[in-house]
Amino acid sequence: MGIAVSAIFTATVGLLSAVVTRADARSISFWNFGSLALITRENLVGISATAVVGAVIAWKISPSLDRLSLGDSTAFHLGVNVARTRLIALVALSLLAGGAVSTVGSIAFIGLAAPHIARFIYGPSHRNLIIHTAIIGALLVVVADTLARSIAQPNELPIGLITSLLGAPVLIALVTVKNNIWKTR
Repeated sequence: MGIAVSAIFTATVGLLSAVVTRADARSISFWNFGSLALITRENLVGISATAVVGAVIAWKISPSLDRLSLGDSTAFHLGVNVARTRLIALVALSLLAGGAVSTVGSIAFIGLAAPHIARFIYGPSHRNLIIHTAIIGALLVVVADTLARSIAQPNELPIGLITSLLGAPVLIALVTVKNNIWKTR
């Protein structure tokens, strides 16, 4: 709940700093909230390399991640080296997230929303989740970028502002609904 409330206030401050005319304030806002506006071909080469390597690693360990989701003890008894699998998963995640964030900045809630949507639609298999999370995440970024470029024309809002303003209330609603479900049982 704290993350969601913080995101709303941070997005509000970011929105105010995004519409100012000072270039340095706008630059800070775009880095904190992400933007696709400054991507170059060189950036695309770097992010593509990290995305491919991270995705291949994640694809290779996905059966172990399926077993690991059953719990450490069960995964161990099914032949999974739990510590090694977690370390490899961390490396894959670091490559995927680090490559993206270093290129476009921080875009809030995409990393939370895309996997949850994919899991809800396609089930818990990590092989399916890798592919579908990437597609859903890309679609969310495209929609947010389109809104960011359209809402305050001729200015462009940072994508992270849009995803924070939309994602935070959804997260609050999910947490509230989940807490209400547990209270009634």
